[in-house]
Amino acid sequence: MKVDGKAKEAGWRIPVLLIWMIAALGVPYQFVLQSTPNVMIPMLMQDLHISEASIGFLTSDFFYTYLLFQIPAGLLIDRFGVRVVLSGSLLLAAMACFLFASAHHFALASLSRLLMGLVTAPCVPAIMYVACNRFSPRHFVILAGLAESIGMLGGAVGEALLGEVVTGLGWRETMLTCTIVGVVVAFLMVFFIRDTESNSRGSTEGPSFKDILRGFLEVMQNPQIWFIVLFAGLIFALLPALAGLWIVQALQDLYHVNIKIAALGSSMLFLGTALGLPVWGFFSEKIQRRKPVMFFATMLSLLFTSGFIYWPHLPLVFVFLVLFLMGFMSAVYVLAFALVREHTSIQVRASAMGLTNMMSMIIGAPLLQPLIGVILDHHADHASFAYHRAFSSIVLCLILAILSLFFIRETYCGVKI
Repeated sequence: MKVDGKAKEAGWRIPVLLIWMIAALGVPYQFVLQSTPNVMIPMLMQDLHISEASIGFLTSDFFYTYLLFQIPAGLLIDRFGVRVVLSGSLLLAAMACFLFASAHHFALASLSRLLMGLVTAPCVPAIMYVACNRFSPRHFVILAGLAESIGMLGGAVGEALLGEVVTGLGWRETMLTCTIVGVVVAFLMVFFIRDTESNSRGSTEGPSFKDILRGFLEVMQNPQIWFIVLFAGLIFALLPALAGLWIVQALQDLYHVNIKIAALGSSMLFLGTALGLPVWGFFSEKIQRRKPVMFFATMLSLLFTSGFIYWPHLPLVFVFLVLFLMGFMSAVYVLAFALVREHTSIQVRASAMGLTNMMSMIIGAPLLQPLIGVILDHHADHASFAYHRAFSSIVLCLILAILSLFFIRETYCGVKI
């Protein structure tokens, strides 16, 4: 894989690919933390004395601060680089896990979830920044897909392992384990990550906050950016809404399986997405087109999602297959990052990646998660039609995603600098 000259000069004898790999460790850690309540719902409801609607809001607390801090996190990375921002974030995330494990009432649990979202916000913009600035443009979408795949695989494996650990040890001990992992990853980042020369000096050299902010405001005024990030949010919505929270409970209620089996459903969504991310990136680069790939995958995502929601009582093995395909098709959201890169300059790429990541999460997590919880709360018996009604919001998002594509211009995988 070709690396540009600046990357070699800034490597400080540490291979740039190793720097990318260490920085990428923050992504699966963030994915695991955002979905931990998924396999803890009955225990959290019992120990914290809360309802399903409160569980929806507790899970969404992570995303409120995570989303709000995406752009500030990108600005910090653009100015100070990856090493300081990312390692500090992971240490604070470990502290937030400890607070959550110590919670005995809803207020402290909610506060710790808010802190988790805030301090893990730099994880995705940081790895995208490394891919943008350390590797050639044609490798960006593949590396972006691999980075997101690492996160999704972390989510897939994490969901399955968390189901086992929570059942065997309890949810508090599980969160203490997450605390230890966060500290270890933070120290790996301190020792192995090296920034580019202007970032590492972190003083008066390189672009100032004023220059970065001015460039970012220009990005915000580009209508194409908004259509692109809207598509990302709409196609990505089913992942946090289902894999991030409600799929485990739905499988338990509709198919009467235990939490370990139900957690596999969430893992299949994550696994499908993880495998689809590099595939769609590679395929798009191969044909030198973005929009046809996005349209094709979104149509299939709508088809499989509708089948899962409106075709009840499928054999469980087919349910898991459909969930895998739903995740695989929805992975096409990664092309939104490539399109945004092709519309922005190098000075504001972390900020632009933060904006894209924020918009990709803004519908599924803070909106759909609590909305689904509220709808289910009105149907205590959790009948099939309740899930049909609640999950129909996901189908609507996919239809709107298809419509948004008509307003996005094809870039032919070009780069605007």
